Parts: sequence; structure tokens; C-alpha cells
Amino acid sequence: MKKWLTRWLLPACACLTGLVVLLCVLYNAVIFGDWKLSFTNANYLSLPFSSSGVKTSGPRLNDIADNVLPIASQTFQPLTFTAWLPNFGLGAPQSMSEYMSLLNWLYMLPLDTAQQLISAAKVLIAFGSMYLFVRQIGCTWRGAFISGVSYALCASMTMWHGWPHSEVSMYAPLLFLFMDKALKRFSLRYWAGYALVLGLMLAAGMPTYAAYFLYLSGAYMLFCGVRDYWAEPSYRLIVFVCGFAVAVALGAALSLPYTGSLMNSIGSNGYAASRTGQASHTASWDDLRSLLFPYLHKADESVQEQSLYVGILPIVSLPLTVVNFRRKKRVGFFAGSIVVLVLLIFTNVFDPVFALLPFVNTSLKVRIIILLDFALAVLAGINIDDVFTRCKITLASRIRTWIAGAVILCAIVVTYQSYARIVNGDVADDNHAVIAGIVALMFVAVLLLLPVGGPRILTGMISGVCALALICGSAYDMGSFASTYLPMIEKNAATVPAASSTIRYLQRNTKHQEKIVTLGGMDFFSLTNMYYGVRNITGHGFVYTNADIKAYFERLNQHAFSASPTRPQFLAFANDHLLSYLGVKYIVGNTNDIDQMESFGTPTAHDDGMSTKEIVDHVDQIQLTDSAVMFSNDKQLLENMTSEFEQTTVHFSKKHSHPRQLLASQQPLADNETVSDIVNDRNGTVSFTATVNEARYVLVNEYNDGNWAAYVDGEKTDVYKGNYLFRAVEVPAGTHHVELRYEPKQLNDMLRYSTYAAAATLALLVLGAFFDSIARLARIGAMRVERREREIAVADGTMDAALRLYKQRVAEAQAAGERAMAQKQAAAVGKTANRPAANAPGGSQRDGMTGGKSKKKRKPRRR
Repeated sequence: MKKWLTRWLLPACACLTGLVVLLCVLYNAVIFGDWKLSFTNANYLSLPFSSSGVKTSGPRLNDIADNVLPIASQTFQPLTFTAWLPNFGLGAPQSMSEYMSLLNWLYMLPLDTAQQLISAAKVLIAFGSMYLFVRQIGCTWRGAFISGVSYALCASMTMWHGWPHSEVSMYAPLLFLFMDKALKRFSLRYWAGYALVLGLMLAAGMPTYAAYFLYLSGAYMLFCGVRDYWAEPSYRLIVFVCGFAVAVALGAALSLPYTGSLMNSIGSNGYAASRTGQASHTASWDDLRSLLFPYLHKADESVQEQSLYVGILPIVSLPLTVVNFRRKKRVGFFAGSIVVLVLLIFTNVFDPVFALLPFVNTSLKVRIIILLDFALAVLAGINIDDVFTRCKITLASRIRTWIAGAVILCAIVVTYQSYARIVNGDVADDNHAVIAGIVALMFVAVLLLLPVGGPRILTGMISGVCALALICGSAYDMGSFASTYLPMIEKNAATVPAASSTIRYLQRNTKHQEKIVTLGGMDFFSLTNMYYGVRNITGHGFVYTNADIKAYFERLNQHAFSASPTRPQFLAFANDHLLSYLGVKYIVGNTNDIDQMESFGTPTAHDDGMSTKEIVDHVDQIQLTDSAVMFSNDKQLLENMTSEFEQTTVHFSKKHSHPRQLLASQQPLADNETVSDIVNDRNGTVSFTATVNEARYVLVNEYNDGNWAAYVDGEKTDVYKGNYLFRAVEVPAGTHHVELRYEPKQLNDMLRYSTYAAAATLALLVLGAFFDSIARLARIGAMRVERREREIAVADGTMDAALRLYKQRVAEAQAAGERAMAQKQAAAVGKTANRPAANAPGGSQRDGMTGGKSKKKRKPRRR
């Protein structure tokens, strides 16, 4: 009972208490205040929704508001399986990570509920996975809890809280968990688990972060594998490396529907190659201050690339790394990793190597801060757990611990004395400085108390109280830090802002898929239109890195991509005709920007701070044409479209899919030639009925990425690329039903390969479980045989010992008998020699007859 109490119940209660403290502090504004977590606070901070007067709090995280949430709402509310997003700009392929990410399925719930649940799930899964890994490497629940809390709400996890980055990172400790299990015992189950976790990380939406942890886990495999198998036969290490390679291949294959499509797009259009220079970007040494003061940021950099905070305990416990160094499991790898990562982040020493690493050399190098936070969190658990479990072993260990505590105390005093003199920042949170200082002093007190010793019950109570204090202190420290970076809106406000007057105006006047374009980067910013059924040619996604869209938009404004290669922004337009060819009907912007535009007539002002201008001449979504022009290259085609607007003319380029022979000279469109019964499905399928007097090209002004198929009365026909970006279909004379479907053959192939990989992973799990069962039965059988042999040996040994004892006792008894007999014989001989003769003087006949014996007087018996 006592063992169960100390081993299970008390640790569980302590960890549960720490988690409750963590969640209450982290979501205190939601639980106890009048706020709710929502990344749409960015919408309420810009026009036209800022006119609603809804209060907001926390950082403005545009990437979630203008990409993640709108796409999720279109995909999961209601649930729609589609490979195409028709309302995304001109139309765009759907990322398969929307379906392959487990957390995204929570978006089937109301948007405000989904955001809160996803936030909590990321924290708890990151905590749980780190807790399990630190327990796996030999630490107790104390160190595991502190590592879990420090990692779950470290700077990188917090700053990227709404992005896919944090979803990738929350799985990362599980990679190391399965790796370490495989190091200790080779099992197919562990490699299948590794492959499954890697597949989830790659498919979550940020494969660069998955590659970071893949490389670190590979280094972990080599370092620990060589060390553990150094004295073993070489084939064991080779088998281990092969298992790692197979697991990586399976993990990559599992994520192919997302990663394969991504690499075929940004890998082939030059976008990835254009970002290789970012591999040499370094952080400033001043950013090291954020390890203690997380709110000190430079105004010219984003907090995601500047904050290093991982909690106060990992930093103040860092000097303990050298204490009992050889006794701590895996401490050498993570201590060495910290040194290498610091050099990578703050210097260019390892740039030649880093630039050669695929999948990571196209992103900002400073984003490997997540690996530094990971290593610091693990090291904190190892060091703090060592304080509780090994600091009382010897006097030398106690002295080293006390010296480390004194060094930490001096460092705290010096650091916090200089806090007031730090000026390199725009925020200085005194409250958090006090919290971190108190937690650090608590840790120093623990260092001084635990090694003292004493009665077992007293030391156990002191150890439990100290552990609970550090757990709650760490939870409060990390929760208070992360709560500052949660985006909030008023609890009673709508998660998706209500349509303003400008939006209602656009809804009334764009009922036939007419498009709009917004001015500036923040007013009614990209993809917000998806909530309201309005088409906006701007957006935020990799589709804008495609060469054709990029070239077309740069014709509209050469600075369209100066702010971001994935988010075009327009302040003015160099050519009006190109807007008309896109089917743009309205230009939307704040009133000041619209008033400065001279073209397109008189603006219409609205009461939400926005104005609109109408473009009268523009193509329809489904446009009948009566003429076609062929150009030898794209440049000639764009120049012709720039020079004049011809609504019923379709332009082809020989560089893209085009008719082998253009239709002969056509008559102008007649009044009876029409397009009717237009249906736009949520999956991008467009169907309509075309009535034409002769064969004509029908132009569908939606983006053509080369994966579209057309069916005229059910018969498949070619889809050409018309007007540089769009879909053109030849329709014969008469009335015909035309349907355009998105049929990405490459995506279908990748889905099939991913299914094969999933089956192989499942087979590994089953085979691993089968082989492990056989091995377990064999071990049980061997143990039974060994126990039986031991029992037999014990029984045989007992019988031998009893026989030896019996013989010994028999021999002793015989010897004793012989000695007694000899003594009797000797006594008999002596008595015979001393007996007097019968006729001797003084003798009597009676004495002689009785052998010299005389009768004694009988004493009277006592009554």
C-alpha cells in the first residue's frame, strides 16, 4: 500500500495539480475574464470590421486569420472532400494537409470552440509526449513534468501557436521516444511508430519543422547508437541504421499527398531555390537575453525569430549539467546539441553544412530555435531529476550541488540587478521578472535543502514538498508567459465578424461569381472574403508563386510581391485591361486610397470606412467567344492583352496547352447564343449549358493549373489554357451540357502510394507485435525452465546437504560410541585389577562373593 501510494498516487496528484495550475494561468482571461481565444482578432483590427468597436487583445497573427481559418471553414463547415478551392483567389489546389492533420478535424465544431480545443490540445499533447520521452531516458516524474511544461509553452511553441509549426513540434518528442525504445530493444513496432509520427509531422503543414527534428533524431540515433553498440558486433548497428532508413522512407511516403504536391509546386517553380540565401541568416547575440526576459524584443523583427524563452528553470539548472555528468543518461548528446545549435543560430560557423541540408536550407536558419528549446527542456528534466535522486549519494556530490547552487544564486542576483539597465526592447514586463525570480530562488532553496539528509520520513516529506513547489512554480512561470501571446476578442463578439455595409454591397452585386480586388495589405485582407461568398483575386498561399500568376500580377503592379512572395498586395494598377480580363468588377479599399485613384469613375463610399469602384467592362465567369488568337510565346500574349480589352476574344500561347488548329473565321455572337444553368460546386466543379450556332471556344475564367478535364455531353474533351491563366473548351454547334472537373492524376497517384505506405506501416505494427509476442513467450518459457532448474538445483543441493549431514552425524555417533566403549573397557580393566581376593586378610566371604561390594543403608523416605 505504501509503495503504491508513493509510486503512483502522490506523483499523479502532483502532476495533476501542476497541469491545473498551468491551464488556469494560461487561459485565465478565458476562464475568469470576459475574453475568448480567437485568431480573428486580426480581422477586428482592420477595416471594415474595426468600425464594429469589438475589443481585442494579444498579438495580431495574420497568417492564421488570412489562411488557416478561412480555408478550414470552407473545408469542414460543412465537411467537403475536395482537391480544389474555387473561392481562393482565382482558384487554387487544396492542400491535403487540411485532411491529414488530426487537429484540423476539430474545425467541424463551431469555430470558436474549435480554436480553443486545438490550442489546449497542442499544449497537452506537447506536454504528454515530452513527459513520456523524459521518463523513457530514466528520469522520474519530477524531471519529466518540468521538461514537459517547459517545452509545451516554450517561445517557439507559443509564438507559432496557431500555425502548423506548433502542431509539428508537439509530436517531436515522440520521435525520440520511439528512437530510444528501439535503441534499447530492436522491435518492428518501434520503427512503425517512428514512421507514423514522422508522417503526421510531415503532413501537418510545415515540413521544414519536421525536417529539423528528423535531422536531430538522426544525430541522436548515430550518437547513442554508436555509443551503445560500440562493444557489440558491427551488424547490430548496421541493422539499426537500416531500420531508421526504412522508417524515414515510410514516414515520407505516408505524407506524400501533401509533401509531394508541395515539392512539385514550389520546388519546380523556383520559389524554393529563391530562398536558399536565408540559410545564412543569424540572430543577434542580444537575443540571448530573451532566455531570461522574454518580452524584450526589437521592433524591426518578428517575435517568432527572436524569442528563445523556455522557462526560468531550464536556464538556472543549466550549471548542474556538469554535476554527476557520467551518471546522467543521454545528457552528453543534449548538452552537445545545445552548443552546436547556439553556434548555428548566432554564428556562420556551420553555414556551409547547413546550406547543404535539403528541406531546411530554404527557410530562415534562426527558426531552428525550436531545437534549442527542445534540448534545453530535456536537459532541464535530467538535471532537476538528478537533484532529487542522486544529490545525497556522497559528500562530494553534495558539495558539488551546493557550489552549483551558490553559482546560480549569484547569477540571479547579478542578472536581476542589471534588469533595469536593459534598454534593447520595446516591452519590459516587470511582473514576469518577479515571477521568474521567485521560481529561481525556489530552485536554489531546493538545491540547498535536499542534500542535507536526515530521517527517511523527513527527507521524503521535504522532497515531496520541494517537487510540488517546483512543479507549480514552473507551471505558473510558463503559463503566465504564454498567456500574453494568446489572441483574444470579447467573449460576446462573433468569431467571424458580421458582414459590414461594404461586404453586403458586394454580396448583392457579385451574385454571378464576379471578382473583386482589394487595395493595400490589411484592409479586408486576403481570404477574408471566403467567409462571405465574395471572390477576391488576392490571397495568401503558394499558388501565387506559380510563374504564370506571378507574371500576370506583376503586369498589374510590378511591386505586387515586394512584401511577400505568397501574398500579393496592390496599391495601384499599371493596366486596367488586365483587371477586366480577370473578371474583376469592383476595386475595394479604404476611402482615402480609393479617392486617390483617378480611373474607373466615381467611388461609392460606405459607412464602415471602405469605398468601392466599379469596373463596368469585364469578362463573365463563363464567357462565349467569337474570335481566337494564337501567339508564339507568353510575352506576346500578355502585351496584346495589355494593349486592349476584347471581351469575346480568347488568346492562346504555343508555350501552353492550345488547339492544334484554331477554329475558322467565326461570326459575331448572336443574341440566341447563350450560357445558362451555371452551377458552381464547392469542390470546384463547374457545369453549364451552352447554346451556340457554330463551334466556339467557351472561356471559363477560373485558374487552370493543367489538371482540369472537360466533358461535353458526357464525352471527355481537351481543356486549353486561354487568356494566359484560364480554361478554354471547344463546344460544337448546338445546345450542349458542359462540365469541368478537377482531376489531378499526380495527386491520385500519391494518394495510392500513401495508402500502400499505410498498409506497410500497419503490417510492421502487426508483425512487430507478433514477433514481440513470440519473443515474450520464449522469454517466459526460458524463465520457467530456469526457475525449474533452479528449484531442482536447490532441491538437489538440499538432499546432498542432508545426506552429508546424516553421514556426518552417523560418523560422529559411531565415534562417540567407540569412545564410550573404550572408556567402559578401560574402566572395567581398572576395576578388575583393583578388586581384593576373597581370602585376603580383612576380607569376608560375603565381600568376596559380592565382588567387594557392600550393601549401603537405605535412607528413610521423606513424607
